[in-house]
Amino acid sequence: MLDSLAVVGLVAIVATGELDGRALWLLLGALVAALAAPSALREKRAVQVAGTVVSVGALLVQLARLSTSANIVTLVLEFAAVLQVVRLATRRGAAHDQQIIILAFLHLIAATILGAGLAYAACFVGFLFLAPVTLLLSHLRREVEGNYRQGARDRAGLPVDVPRILRSRRVVSSTYLGLVVCLSLPMVLFTGILFVAFPRVGLSLLLLQPPKKARLVGFSDRVDLGVVGKLHADPSVALRITYHDLPAQPPEHLAVYLRGATLDYYDGASWSKTQTGVRAVDREGALLLLTPWPVLDAARSMTIELSPIDPPIVFLPTDSAAFQLLPQAQGEAPESIGLFRNSDDEYRYVADSASGLRYRVYIQDSNHNAPPVLTPSERIRYLSWPRRLSNRVEQLAKSWVGNESDPLVQSKLIENHLRHDYKYDLESPSGSALNPLEDFLFSSRRGHCEYYATAMAIMLRALGTPSRNVTGFGAASFNRFGRFYVVRQSDAHSWVEAWFEGIGWRRFDPTPPLATTQQNELGGMSRLVRDLVEAAAQRWSRHVEAYDIHEQLRLAWKLREHTEHLRIPRWARAWGTPRNLGLAGLITLIALRLAKYWRKRRAQRVPKGPDLVLLSVPSKVAVQLYQNLEEILSELGVPRPVGSPPWGHAQSLVVTGHPRAEQILALTRFYLEARFGNRIIAASDIEMFKRELAFLRQYGASSRAA
Repeated sequence: MLDSLAVVGLVAIVATGELDGRALWLLLGALVAALAAPSALREKRAVQVAGTVVSVGALLVQLARLSTSANIVTLVLEFAAVLQVVRLATRRGAAHDQQIIILAFLHLIAATILGAGLAYAACFVGFLFLAPVTLLLSHLRREVEGNYRQGARDRAGLPVDVPRILRSRRVVSSTYLGLVVCLSLPMVLFTGILFVAFPRVGLSLLLLQPPKKARLVGFSDRVDLGVVGKLHADPSVALRITYHDLPAQPPEHLAVYLRGATLDYYDGASWSKTQTGVRAVDREGALLLLTPWPVLDAARSMTIELSPIDPPIVFLPTDSAAFQLLPQAQGEAPESIGLFRNSDDEYRYVADSASGLRYRVYIQDSNHNAPPVLTPSERIRYLSWPRRLSNRVEQLAKSWVGNESDPLVQSKLIENHLRHDYKYDLESPSGSALNPLEDFLFSSRRGHCEYYATAMAIMLRALGTPSRNVTGFGAASFNRFGRFYVVRQSDAHSWVEAWFEGIGWRRFDPTPPLATTQQNELGGMSRLVRDLVEAAAQRWSRHVEAYDIHEQLRLAWKLREHTEHLRIPRWARAWGTPRNLGLAGLITLIALRLAKYWRKRRAQRVPKGPDLVLLSVPSKVAVQLYQNLEEILSELGVPRPVGSPPWGHAQSLVVTGHPRAEQILALTRFYLEARFGNRIIAASDIEMFKRELAFLRQYGASSRAA
């Protein structure tokens, strides 16, 4: 139990993401070695000295690193983890166990401040179930070791085998463990009620720095044709889409085509952006308009939860009419996020928070939009031709379209040829060629989506149709538990947008159809577990991480609405005010305290009767007698130090030669036998103990008078 609690605390620290890779691997290796070390090795003095040296050395190293540009939060977390590992490797007895428990609790507090993801949620729940069992077992071990460590003997005169007692199932049975674990259930319930009902406050005094989350890398202003970024191989969640008009049986996969970066210049090997100027987005209240005079329908909208992207791009469908920012982090105001738009209809945001973006997108039918106009300068940009490209590409494009003169029909013909005559391959050899596009079209005839988008865009320009390369996310998979669509980093895609007079920009995807879905889609139990974890992560992020005063008030209002529909008597509503409920709770608390005091007074009464009449609770009587002995020891000037066991303190008085040491030792033995040895306490024993206490008190008074 203790090892599990320590591991949970360390995992909570690791889940914050503050530790770098080298420190993390060193920590895991040291933790495995500390847990695997036998108890006999921990008892050796060399190991204890080595643990002290490692702790002091780690402190000096962290102080030296503090003078550099190292993060103070990372330094503190690394040192706290080192202390825990050292204590696990050198622990001896219950006193060290309690230190491990305290360190694990501090680790959980640090993880609460620095990060609150799904991994932290698992650590928190595990801590709630492990802490009660570990605390009770540690207290039991401390009592046993404290009373029998100093060479105590049993009734037969043999030395007490403390390890055997600790291993005995008579001391810690399965029923005992089960009851202790059941104590965790009301703790979890009470913690949930406290979280919901406690007023939400800011953590500005505790947050030394805002929680940092890893940003996804991709969608930059330059894309090399022969390079496949890590987005294509990473199954991490990039964003989640919740449709407000989702059918009862939604499709498993969906082509979403969320536009990200747009590129207009191709030099023969890579795409780049020539226009970097930005302007503010048109606003109408809380809405950010993408088209003039949009016709909005709440049923045709979606909510997107976007993870941090570098650069920070707002991904939108092609037919978006407007979108509205929604708060994602606790206490975050959507108005604090700056939005900008460039000449290529690309939207980016600027925010201090590293938690990504959450926004609602309204979809509009393209027939409601007025046809846009392409300026001459823009037409030149979207018709530029790379110098290093030969005329073979233009001749191939003309051969595919034949005598067709309609630009829209020409685009569809080129799209069909690329979809059916070429193969999708992430490991295309064309990337190492001097001219990758021509090698793809005429030699290898296989490549990834960037090759297909580049080929179609350049062919359209050769035929006089303005075009541009668009990167974003192409596909999404449905999560049955959360009822939302998940877009992963591996769903990064590239397609083409072509310009037509009277229509505007139209999307084309020349990549083979199977490539627009996920390449590494799981199945069976693996997918079931993945969907369950992702749905739980979304629920945790929405209802726990983003739980603020506004969510609290909304929850209270919903609770009030539901209770109004219940048939509650009028007298119950009149008396069920907060003031009356508080007064009733106070009266109940006072009544419980009085009942507890009355039971305690009754237990303190010593029954009178014959010499062999047994007392009701012998262990409680023994504790009360020893407490009287401790008061007299304080009067004699030899109080028992905190943490020192009763038998050890009595033995120390014998060693130091106290005049009444033998008498004190005999009374301490009587206490231990009565409490832990099942000794029967008779009324004569109590009278004898009281006479000895009176004699010690009289001796102390005479000593002070002398």
